Amino acid sequence: MKQHLVIVCGLLYPNPSPTGLCAYRYASLLSDHYDMEFIAMSENGKEEDVYYEGISVHTLSSKRLFLEYKTKGIIQRFIHLLGSAQIKLFMNGNLDWFSTSAYKRLEAIHRQKPIDVLLTVCSPFPAHIAGVFFKKAHPEVKLCAYTVDPFAASDRIIPIGKSFKDLIEFEREVSAQADCLFLSEEAIQSRSDIYGDIQNKRALPYLLPKRVEVEGGMFDKEYIHCVYAGSFYKDIRNPEYMLKVFSSLRNKRIILHLYSAGCADLINKYEGYGNIQAKGYISQGELQRLYSSCDFLIGVGNAINDFLPSKTYEYISLRRPIIFFNPKGFGNKVLEQYPHSLQIADDTSIEKAVTLFEDFVSNEKGRTISVEDLNEIYACNTTSNIKSILLKGLN
Repeated sequence: MKQHLVIVCGLLYPNPSPTGLCAYRYASLLSDHYDMEFIAMSENGKEEDVYYEGISVHTLSSKRLFLEYKTKGIIQRFIHLLGSAQIKLFMNGNLDWFSTSAYKRLEAIHRQKPIDVLLTVCSPFPAHIAGVFFKKAHPEVKLCAYTVDPFAASDRIIPIGKSFKDLIEFEREVSAQADCLFLSEEAIQSRSDIYGDIQNKRALPYLLPKRVEVEGGMFDKEYIHCVYAGSFYKDIRNPEYMLKVFSSLRNKRIILHLYSAGCADLINKYEGYGNIQAKGYISQGELQRLYSSCDFLIGVGNAINDFLPSKTYEYISLRRPIIFFNPKGFGNKVLEQYPHSLQIADDTSIEKAVTLFEDFVSNEKGRTISVEDLNEIYACNTTSNIKSILLKGLN
């Protein structure tokens, strides 16, 4: 009989966050070994029990999020401001509700079918707190925690009356209570102040997703199509330099398609250029079709060492040429191993960046890397290696 595994994570259904998608991909490797279900945050303010890709998902919400989703105008803005104020007042910001609600749902699931293994995924960090609550009530259950990005990050708003040291101590105390703490390799290497003295930690590399080509082109083949899909953040993932380069290209056959959110003011400023087209988010299914149709994948690096841009391994798995625009001093070391990639630092002159970009496009259009070569370069990130690490930690 399979053991019962429950995974607590952030957004998963119907549009997963990067960490939610990461959790799902790991779970997909474990279906032969565990009966699984997810507890996740609701995207629409409703609490639902649904099936997502064959796995039971219980979505949770709070009254504040439900009201913010349902209301409009002044009332909606007021509720949003209330949530913003909570971020500055409480250690868990406006997500305290999630640790409590997730714990209650774990207890309900456990009464129906005893849980053998619990895996909590940060972010959000309250997923880990819910796991600690449940572990204290049920010591026989194995608690595993996976942290993609540290909670005590330099860009996090520090609550009034707290210090950055308090955030570190808080994360260390919660993380140390897991029976097994999975960490991204970046977190282990850069955050010894949090995880250095935790004995039960182990590195869990990012999974190189299995790539399936989707038929049905989306683009006119007379042009060269570049795609960015993801979010922008003014302070840590700012697209302005990348947009300046695209707006300055001499080859007007090169088109940038932005499937993004965030930094709307910058996007609106540059969208007037004919080769920059902003289109908003699309579904995962359409995104796969988009990836199968484009010529080049565009990334914007993070200005925080702890955070590896979540698209890196997904882009690599697509086996297409990749161009990353990075803040000065924040090169993407993972991409350095990928033979069809170009990285441009934002202190490069626009004129030189345009030349580097156009030369790369001219040389690399239509090139791919074989699956065999990809798996050899990124052997640590293959399905077999990741599955082995997960099973050793969960069992």
